[in-house]
Amino acid sequence: MHKRLLYAGYGYMAFSAVMNYMADVLQPYLRHQRASGTETTLYCGMHSAFNFGQLIFGLTAILLLRSGSDFLSRRPGEGLAIAVIGGLLAICFAYIKFAPPKINLAVVLALLVSAAYLNI
Repeated sequence: MHKRLLYAGYGYMAFSAVMNYMADVLQPYLRHQRASGTETTLYCGMHSAFNFGQLIFGLTAILLLRSGSDFLSRRPGEGLAIAVIGGLLAICFAYIKFAPPKINLAVVLALLVSAAYLNI
């Protein structure tokens, strides 16, 4: 059950990063909803970097799990993952005004904390 929760958490993290990117950056760009300018560039750049970092961390964690490494199953790996999610949540609360990225990261955090609890 522990490994399944880890796969679910990191898989949902990668999936939600792709979905947030499509909703926050691609959809307004394809519909021409934002006028070109500095504000649009900063908005798209921040959301692209945030979602790309989330995607890379989720995919790297899945790759580590699939390779048989148990780093993410031990306390240092669990602590690192929870610290990364906490940092991403801090960025969300500081710079992102809408709720879906915050909710998605809270779900991932809940999955990873429950996996850590089951690994005691």
